Amino acid sequence: MQSHYFKINKYRKMIERARRIFLGKILVVGSINMDVIISLNTVPKAGESILCKEVSYACGGKGANQAGAIARLGFETVIFGAVGNDQYGEILLDNLKDNKIDMSRVEKIGDQTGVAYILLEESGENRIVVSLGANEKIKPKDIDLYVKPLLDEVDMVMLQLEIPLDCVEHIINLAKVQGVRTFVDAGPVRNCRIESLKNAWCVSPNETELGALFNREIKTETEMIKAAEQLINIGVECVLIKLGAKGCFYISREERIRKESYKVKVIDTTAAGDSFSAGFVGAVTDNKTIEEALVYASKCGAIAVTKKGASDSLPTKEAVESFEKLYML
Repeated sequence: MQSHYFKINKYRKMIERARRIFLGKILVVGSINMDVIISLNTVPKAGESILCKEVSYACGGKGANQAGAIARLGFETVIFGAVGNDQYGEILLDNLKDNKIDMSRVEKIGDQTGVAYILLEESGENRIVVSLGANEKIKPKDIDLYVKPLLDEVDMVMLQLEIPLDCVEHIINLAKVQGVRTFVDAGPVRNCRIESLKNAWCVSPNETELGALFNREIKTETEMIKAAEQLINIGVECVLIKLGAKGCFYISREERIRKESYKVKVIDTTAAGDSFSAGFVGAVTDNKTIEEALVYASKCGAIAVTKKGASDSLPTKEAVESFEKLYML
């Protein structure tokens, strides 16, 4: 009887994994924030007071942005995160629902939802200051309760560093044991140790974040390769460095691929990195080659900069398919 049970359980898992490969189910664990966008001609200098052009609000947070992009690209999407018991929290939950994201695991913790204050210059460049709010109140026990049971159902886990770092490390290790790949968008670094990321499938910092991970300035491709190799030597399978307008750089033991960015009209760079990450993860989940995934990700990132705000600028599957016609200069 016991042998019969294990056979049934084995076949059930095989069927479940085959179903996941066909559907493409992605779990995003990360921050859920309200973005307060302050539009300026240029940011003030130290001690300078200036008038802004306007203040607007948009649903954001690196976790919610990536989940929104993944869902719009056509993948079954589940998110785990936290909001506060306030009006911002209700608005953000409604937005997740509108994007057809499974948000049944989102917790309400405390009184304050995370808020990102975005200084948006006329050039499209931005500077972001984040108040983490409920995002920072997530505990490893919440990961065991809400995330661990999902690991047998998903193809990939996407993470960022806007939740407590002990939770990030816990998820990476749980997923490794379960045989599920984790993609870690390495921002904001905030004293993250590279050893905490050693079981990740892919670590993806931008140029500044890569330097912060190693506590040194990194500018040249040689320096990037050296840093990426350090991550690979401790167990990370690949490193994807986001270089903004300069494109991206993928590094693994087997490959080094440099991809230039697409030229489009830049309105706001908010969520460009999140859209790029979502495009890469989605394409890999869809069994595309790494080179194909980088092309797809670059189109997603380029689409995001052509609109203002985070949620409104996220790419759709249809937009990516029509990229050359609609967006390229």
